[in-house]
Amino acid sequence: MQIKAINRYIFGAILVFLGLIPAETQAQVFGPEQLISDQAGGVWSVAAGDLDGDLDLDVVSANNFEDTLTWFENLNGLGSFGSKTLVGNISEPINVFIADLDGDTDLDVIFTAPFIDTVGWFENLGGGNFSVLPIIINDAADGANAAIAIDLDGDLDLDVVSASDFSGLAWYENLDGAGTFGPAQVVSSTLTNNRSVAAADLDGDNDLDLVAGSSVAETVTWYENTDGLGTFGPQQIIAGAALAVSCVAVADLDGDDDMDVLAGTNAEDKIVWYENLDGVGTFGTGMLITNQAGSVLSIVAADFDNDLDVDVASASASDDKVAWYENLTGTGIFGPQQVINSNADSARSVFAADLDNDGDLDLLSASRNDNKVAWYENLTILAVPEVSKVAVTLVPNPVGVYLSVLSTLPIDRVVLYDVQGRILEEVTQGFDHIPMEHVPSGVILLEIFGDGQKAVRKVLKE
Repeated sequence: MQIKAINRYIFGAILVFLGLIPAETQAQVFGPEQLISDQAGGVWSVAAGDLDGDLDLDVVSANNFEDTLTWFENLNGLGSFGSKTLVGNISEPINVFIADLDGDTDLDVIFTAPFIDTVGWFENLGGGNFSVLPIIINDAADGANAAIAIDLDGDLDLDVVSASDFSGLAWYENLDGAGTFGPAQVVSSTLTNNRSVAAADLDGDNDLDLVAGSSVAETVTWYENTDGLGTFGPQQIIAGAALAVSCVAVADLDGDDDMDVLAGTNAEDKIVWYENLDGVGTFGTGMLITNQAGSVLSIVAADFDNDLDVDVASASASDDKVAWYENLTGTGIFGPQQVINSNADSARSVFAADLDNDGDLDLLSASRNDNKVAWYENLTILAVPEVSKVAVTLVPNPVGVYLSVLSTLPIDRVVLYDVQGRILEEVTQGFDHIPMEHVPSGVILLEIFGDGQKAVRKVLKE
């Protein structure tokens, strides 16, 4: 497995070297900055989700200087945003995450506030109206920097994980599926200065493990969910000399159907990825994506150019850049930095979402010193051959329970992918009635095969 993975990587590098795959791309994937607000005081973090239940994606920001969380309504589903609306007041928040914590089918807002050591959330009461007071999950998470919501114990509700400066990595069980959280369950108390946390099945056992990075210990580490119930094993070091790790992410970067790990190191201006060599959590040495992301603070992995592999985008504070990096070969060979915006003053956060409902992933950014929340339209035209002209229709789109794939050609099979390039399902029959209830919400890519041809389409899963 390891030899095959290395050979695949080397083969991709040879193609680039020979010029069969260009080392640089001239395609302009992203358009210019489109301002959502320049009144988000000291904005530190952004995220997107449908907060008002109208089937388009709104934007949430954590505004550190003004002690607020706010949201911006997507007024027409095409990326025209309304004015700043209060989610809630909290002292100096720096991180925001959107998820349905109470099982009522609307999206709540999770936050961290390191200076008051707090992880908490505001309940969405419906239509983007939020609880007046925050619901506290933990007010002793010493220097709480980041939080995510995932199902760690396999009971089909969303738990919360926090990464903190001085109290380490911990998770909180959603006891009743309605947002009542248990006490902190410590994953690691020894790893300090945790700035970021991510979750994925790193060892192929169908439960979610955790990845974290320390800005002081200079490590990228992972923790195995040993029983699928949230019992975690000891720290496993992916990288032991990653200077000042500021952010981590997970994605299948080399197309081998396991999850690799990315890290940004703000003291070195680097973004590096680590290959999952065997699919069970043995990681290779770091492979450089860039060393030109000045004080990188945020990274996101997604397919931006619609070629069914996973690219990377970043926000970096000291050079004021929002940028992206194309996965040239689908095996983890990345092209040079492509700057989207070089004037995002102290860029802190980047987030991928389809804000204009055109089936590709746009980018959001937060820049602290100019108080800006902005977005950048993905201008990509789907890069598939003449077969893209074959009439293929997806009905309905957005889709809820069942999807119909209609074509002028006989269909042999349909493969569903998420935006990180992971195969969700392969369908070989019943193309006019594909069950979608179990498919996660968001943009789903479909490869449609028939009569020796292939088409690629996208659908938005509600």
